[in-house]
Amino acid sequence: MMIKKKPEELFQFLKHVELFKHISEEHIKLLVKPLQLRKYNQGENIIEEGQEGKSPYKEDIESALQEVAEDPEDPYTYLDLAVLYLDAGQRLKAEEAFLNGRLLAGEDPEYFVLAGDMLSAREYWLMALEQYLQALSRSSWAG
Repeated sequence: MMIKKKPEELFQFLKHVELFKHISEEHIKLLVKPLQLRKYNQGENIIEEGQEGKSPYKEDIESALQEVAEDPEDPYTYLDLAVLYLDAGQRLKAEEAFLNGRLLAGEDPEYFVLAGDMLSAREYWLMALEQYLQALSRSSWAG
């Protein structure tokens, strides 16, 4: 049985949970956006052994992988894939996709600026800084 709660109701609940008290309200709202509250009856199975898990990123990652397959020479497709992997907590796959994108981007500073922007928006500050420095080293400002 599934009981649907509005994101605002979940937000109001979670902002008072100790685990979330040190997280900004803006970030809590981002967390609750894809959530659905489910209620199970006593004795009802929640998961079955061998059942494949569901990820909110699975379809997006599959779509990004398809884009990479369709245009494997475009560094921006790898950048999109890398960020999705980061969002999904798959750091090693993200690093591999970033590496492929960087190699394809070559001396294009715009790629590195965009990568920095995407990473800073997700608060990966050191990774973003690295991208901005790469952009600077490839720009006409570097002299």
